[in-house]
Amino acid sequence: MIRKNPEANHFLYFHNLDGLRFLAAILVVINHIEIFKSNTGISNISHIPFIGKMGEHAVTLFFVLSGFLITYLLLSEKEATQTIGIKNFYWRRILRIWPLYYLIIYGAFFLFPHVDLFYVPNFTDHIPEFYVLKSILYFGFVPNVAIVILTPVALAHHTWSIGVEEQFYLVWPVIVKYMKKLVIIFLAIIITYLSIKVITYAIWKFGYFTNDNVSRQLGFIVYRVVELTRIDSMAIGAIGAYLFINKQLPSKIIFAWYFQISLYIITVFLLINYPDMGVFTSEIFSILFILIILNLALNKNTILNLEFPVLKKMGRISYGIYMYHPIVIALVINIIGAYSINNIWMDNMIIYIAVIVITLLVSWISYRYVEKRFLGMKDRNIVGNLKESMSSSPTQQRNVIGSKMERVDK
Repeated sequence: MIRKNPEANHFLYFHNLDGLRFLAAILVVINHIEIFKSNTGISNISHIPFIGKMGEHAVTLFFVLSGFLITYLLLSEKEATQTIGIKNFYWRRILRIWPLYYLIIYGAFFLFPHVDLFYVPNFTDHIPEFYVLKSILYFGFVPNVAIVILTPVALAHHTWSIGVEEQFYLVWPVIVKYMKKLVIIFLAIIITYLSIKVITYAIWKFGYFTNDNVSRQLGFIVYRVVELTRIDSMAIGAIGAYLFINKQLPSKIIFAWYFQISLYIITVFLLINYPDMGVFTSEIFSILFILIILNLALNKNTILNLEFPVLKKMGRISYGIYMYHPIVIALVINIIGAYSINNIWMDNMIIYIAVIVITLLVSWISYRYVEKRFLGMKDRNIVGNLKESMSSSPTQQRNVIGSKMERVDK
């Protein structure tokens, strides 16, 4: 049953989104299994467009989902309290993201390079290169810049998306709290982002504006950094939240059964065939994904149902699945390489079963015994604020109630 916030009169729980998170996380795992197999010389299918790109699209889905949920939380709090508690927002994000992030980064820099079972060909050997600068960028939450300008860090490469999320969390509550005409601001962000991406792509690929190789190389670096920032995907998700909260969502159209069928057919077709859409690929998929999210979360007549207990439980540990799975893949593939039975079908079956089972187990243990302790600190902070506000004004009390809307996220 969907619960509501009595102050903001908005949903506190969105159906199907936990299941959607889990499915996106599993797609990333499958994609990375094939990439790891390719790097180690094991027969793989990463060359198939759907397999080779599914991780990228799943991460795009995560970004759109974050933009939708975070903007929904911020707008709901602003409506209920006439303000946004930015400090509390940052504190909740720190408790949710930082413990696991820094655990992985610490392991990637100081532990895994010294253990043969976690060796990754073409990655581990390059960790010592530009070591200090890499450390600063990864520990400073800008790994998306590090992976463009520096050699990769084994088993931490995937944290670029977490860095992007943290950069988004840093600026977004300020924008939502202080800016007016938000939908115009969101559109302006998307247009500005696309303009920079198109111009730098043109400089890199075609030498527009300059034929200097140095300039073209610089264009490539800027293009890749901008491309990995992905603020466009999160802004597209934010527009979906804004239209919903302000009752401007054309629900009669996008919630219609024929629209849903067309939406899923188009999405599956593009995922499987992957036609060349150039620099606009992530934007096109982001639009499709926000329409899917809106239907899954808000449409009582959705034709796709992910609201199963097992999917909901797996969705709650999806952050751990995303963070731990490269470590598990490296471990399993190195063990298979040492004890292969020289049967490609059997080896692959063992790899997939072992990776998925171990990843789920490690993620559940992490959530149960590590992450929930920090989440509990977040909840205790909310309860403490609530007790403190009992003698405060009604407006201050509403501010504390609004902070409880964090339940929607993660």
